Amino acid sequence: MLAAYDAEWELSQQTMRDVDWSGFVEGYRGPIRVERLLADVLQESARHLGHLDIVRELIDGAKGE
Repeated sequence: MLAAYDAEWELSQQTMRDVDWSGFVEGYRGPIRVERLLADVLQESARHLGHLDIVRELIDGAKGE
């Protein structure tokens, strides 16, 4: 399982090196700049990780930082 994670990590790193940051991709509501799309994905990921942290705290009572 760790090997699969490492492979995905390397693929994502290669994608980040190769992408045209000022380019556009097709989004749900039309074209969106690549740099904006990445910011949106990071924000959404952080939000969901926060939700998971709350669930973990409810399960074991331990508090994060």
